[in-house]
Amino acid sequence: MAQDPRALTLRILREIWNAKNPSLIEELYSNDCVIHTPDGEVKGVEGSKRLYQTYTSAFPDLQFEIQQIVAENDTASAQLLFTGTHKGPLGEIPASGKFVKVANNCFFRFSGGQVVRQQGVWDSLSFMQQIKG
Repeated sequence: MAQDPRALTLRILREIWNAKNPSLIEELYSNDCVIHTPDGEVKGVEGSKRLYQTYTSAFPDLQFEIQQIVAENDTASAQLLFTGTHKGPLGEIPASGKFVKVANNCFFRFSGGQVVRQQGVWDSLSFMQQIKG
């Protein structure tokens, strides 16, 4: 199993999210991981799977364009561009059919080749304006 935080981050973004392969969540996320998003916090593999399901159901064509990854020791930071068409409900927000493009930063901490902490930060205002506007 790869231990390099840059390689692990690339696998998460390319294989889980962009290639739509959620079966890798069990391999790449710790049972004790904590994921912080602007919408709240999820924990563990099951929380990671729910987060994935929420966003891929709402944006089935979602993609993360990787603009930059910086990695050191057991951490990585990814500068991303999220794109996708809002085709399904996102929480209480019904599908709008609108295409969105949102700047995103994601920070990872790894242990034993798995995510133990993840922090996602994105332009929530722009995201909501694009969906509802």
